[in-house]
Amino acid sequence: MNKALLFTAAGGALLWVSRMLSAKQMSENSVVRILRPRISRTNWYGIIISLDVAVDNPTNNSVTITSPVITLSSNGAHLASTPPTRNTFRIEALSQSMLNSVEIQLPWTSLVRYAGGMLTKFQELPDGQRTLENLAIPLEYKYTTYVNGVLYESNSERIV
Repeated sequence: MNKALLFTAAGGALLWVSRMLSAKQMSENSVVRILRPRISRTNWYGIIISLDVAVDNPTNNSVTITSPVITLSSNGAHLASTPPTRNTFRIEALSQSMLNSVEIQLPWTSLVRYAGGMLTKFQELPDGQRTLENLAIPLEYKYTTYVNGVLYESNSERIV
């Protein structure tokens, strides 16, 4: 009985270590990128920003990740984030996968220090030129996701 328990515990420990190592390798080598940040629309509550999310997996193993929770900040101050979901994606080895396009609403209250010149400038721009770069809001993002069941948090990266 004790030997069976010992072998079961050892097997569980090996499985856990292998999952940790593959998640660590994926998190160190993978890249979650934000593509085409753009203002999709505005409403009474704020600006809605659309982002395309791509994941690169340069490792030799396929992995399963949860939909990343993307947090936007400006000069380190939190602005908004996507809600967490239970969606999972399988990323094949040595490939790039496009995940869902996400929308993040930046409330006007979060943009108070930029709002003075931003509203005027936004209204003056033609529809095709209403981009984040033209509004000159310094934005960074970071993401949190689970890679094969192990939590991974990225460092902040600048969008604009």
